[in-house]
Amino acid sequence: RLLPTLIGYGIDHGILKGNRSVLMNVALAYLVMQIIYALCEFSYIYFFQVFGNRILYFIREDLLLHVQRLPVRYFDKNPTGRIVTRLTNDIANLGELFSDSLANVLSQTFIIIAILVAMFLISPKLTAATLILTPPFLWINYQIGEKIRIILRESKKRLSTMNSFVTENINGIKVIQLYNRTERNLQKFSKFSNRYSESLLHSIRVYASMQPVMNLFNAVTISIALYYGGFLSQNNSLAIGSLVAFLMHVQDFIPPLREILEKFQQFQNSLTSAERVFQLFDEIEETSTSMSAPQPNKGQIS
Repeated sequence: RLLPTLIGYGIDHGILKGNRSVLMNVALAYLVMQIIYALCEFSYIYFFQVFGNRILYFIREDLLLHVQRLPVRYFDKNPTGRIVTRLTNDIANLGELFSDSLANVLSQTFIIIAILVAMFLISPKLTAATLILTPPFLWINYQIGEKIRIILRESKKRLSTMNSFVTENINGIKVIQLYNRTERNLQKFSKFSNRYSESLLHSIRVYASMQPVMNLFNAVTISIALYYGGFLSQNNSLAIGSLVAFLMHVQDFIPPLREILEKFQQFQNSLTSAERVFQLFDEIEETSTSMSAPQPNKGQIS
């Protein structure tokens, strides 16, 4: 993300002064930085993918072992479909946190920090004026994210209910066909499926509201940077090359921020699945004492 700084330096010390050696050095410096960036990007993506898959492997094994040690009365209270959802769908969603969302958020955060430092080195005043609306913008998106998390939590419950119904139907398919209950069960399934689809559409509508807010923030920051930066340049407080570099930094500041916000929904989805997975881990296992005397159970899972 040093390209804008290099271009600004090349304009002020190369093009405006007619120094071709400066332009050559700038081009070579950019090429070397891109090679280093490509190597670093490959390394961290590979590391996080391997790290995330290993964690999921151990979580799946530990959770299955834990489920097999739960008391029989637990399975009487909780349908098989709900437990299967925890072992498969929820753990798969949790994998996005380690293998995709977390890696992207960390890398984009470092990029944002680097861009902010570069902007501050060019002009602290211009940086402060350009990013003055950042706190309220982040607060608005935080509120949207919290709403998405609540919706996704309800969506997971509805998915578990639907999976439980499907599992029970498959296990009792002989009885269903014997008493000709296929149409009635199909109607029940449609009801569960519609409720699940409604919750997903609700989360999509809320998530879609992030994009207009993002576009507005993008337009406002660039407008402020262009107006105030042009004012500083006219008063000889900021070189034209530095102004160009600053505007490019502002444009580079928006994509990683958008990337973080786009991953935020996946992050919320993973957190919701993590809550459900560790809720199952919290269930009390069967012991030699509990086998001879009944023990209180925590209740049903959703």
